[in-house]
Amino acid sequence: MRLDAIMPGRSLPWAPVPALSGPGLVLAWARASLTRLAAHRPELDGINVFPVADADTGTNLLLTMRSAVDAAEAAAAEPEAVAAALARGALLGACGNSGVILSQVLRGLAEAVAAAGACRAADHHGERAAAVLADALSRGVALASAALTDPREGTALTVLAAAAAACAPPAAAGNGTAAMPSPVADGAAAAMRSPVANGAAAAMPSPVADGAAA
Repeated sequence: MRLDAIMPGRSLPWAPVPALSGPGLVLAWARASLTRLAAHRPELDGINVFPVADADTGTNLLLTMRSAVDAAEAAAAEPEAVAAALARGALLGACGNSGVILSQVLRGLAEAVAAAGACRAADHHGERAAAVLADALSRGVALASAALTDPREGTALTVLAAAAAACAPPAAAGNGTAAMPSPVADGAAAAMRSPVANGAAAAMPSPVADGAAA
């Protein structure tokens, strides 16, 4: 899916994530993401015109996320177990290039949650959770790029990288999870409007091993 397929002024509202902390946060976020993907699947399919106008990016993302959430629902309640189940479920159920990319983003989330798992300090203002989110996005960018044979600017990877950059210090300094969605969404939106997103890439990258078309 090329970003220049999105017409000016067209946007998808960001899903409100329940204001939770602790073990329930990861699963609540995953459920909210699945709900939003289901609601906007037709629109996402409709803007899938690159490299082939097969109108299935929204469907592939939804099916992949549904597989991830199904796996997480059956996992233990600990956030590390939920995040790991999301990543594994997405990988096993990945559909198309977009599904492979999503599976790697969820793998980044799982790695970040596991890395933070040893620290059980209280997180009264959400700063620790916000740091985990920033780490998860950064890992997701690296993992998704590594999973593709020829990563290109002007694709979904550009938006993911911009979201990760907006989430990292100093942009997110002093922000907890309540404030975090705003800079992340703003960074992604800016990438979608950038000159790179409006022309550069010649082809959508393909997975190294999966071989599935987007």
